[in-house]
Amino acid sequence: MCYGNKMILGLDISTTTIGIVVLDGEEWVASYPIRLEKYKTLYDKVSIVQQTLISIKQTHPIKDIYIESALKKFRGGMSSASVISLLQRWNGMVSLLLYQVFGIIPIEVPVISARKMLGIKVPKGQKPKPIVMEKIKYLSPEFDKSLSYTKLGNITQYEYDNADAFVIALAGKMGCVEKK
Repeated sequence: MCYGNKMILGLDISTTTIGIVVLDGEEWVASYPIRLEKYKTLYDKVSIVQQTLISIKQTHPIKDIYIESALKKFRGGMSSASVISLLQRWNGMVSLLLYQVFGIIPIEVPVISARKMLGIKVPKGQKPKPIVMEKIKYLSPEFDKSLSYTKLGNITQYEYDNADAFVIALAGKMGCVEKK
């Protein structure tokens, strides 16, 4: 485990929603989900992401940035060469933005390793997002209190991306991953 508290930014990057959390050491400080569904091109999306990152920089003295590694190989029925290519390209665009805004090289953290480091086990055949959410709610009552809900009382979908970003940030901090 790393010693000392410092502001950490964790991101779960996808082309429809980016989950972003700020941690002070291991404590949740804030979440900044970016919903991108309504924007057509990656270039439109990158402008929105840039605005949010600049706002975060003005509010939080970020010292480390951890991002979920982009999908690198095929997963049965869930990916194609074009999807993997798009995700790699988008991850690269967001990574460059992070460096340009914060002057910090983002460190990629594999999601499976991150979950394992936090003791999150996803049984075969089950969806990971609800399991991850329960673990993060348990680890951080403040995060739990901040969640937004639909009119029907369900957690809003983008909150699951924030929970994934929390996992990436915390695992990155715990792993003391070396910057390349």
